Formats: sequence, C-alpha cells, structure tokens
Amino acid sequence: MAKTLQFRRGTTAELSSVTGAVGELFVDTTKDTVVVMDGSTSGGKPLATEEHVVTSGGYANSAYS
Repeated sequence: MAKTLQFRRGTTAELSSVTGAVGELFVDTTKDTVVVMDGSTSGGKPLATEEHVVTSGGYANSAYS
C-alpha cells in the first residue's frame, strides 16, 4: 500500500503568525513554495522557487530579467 507524506500548509497570511519548530516544513499555498521554520521567526523562511533563482546568465525565468 502506498504511503503519503503531507506537510503542514497554509496561505502566506496564515503562516505569518506561525513560529514552527526548528526545521519544521510548511507549504505556502499562496506562493507555492516550501517554508522552513527556525523556531523563532514568525512566518519562517520561504525557499526560492526556480523562477527566483539567479543563474550565471541571469534569472532562470526570463520574466524576472
């Protein structure tokens, strides 16, 4: 039988008041990204998605050039 791993999730507004445990992962459903909690920062630290990563030739997504 297959297993499903599901992280806690919420909108950016909902997560803005959350201070999760160190290393706890949330999914921000507004920004479609993973947020890592550090135990002290409200809202945690969102991880960059591919469209926000800068490559040697500029942004990975030309819409952000």
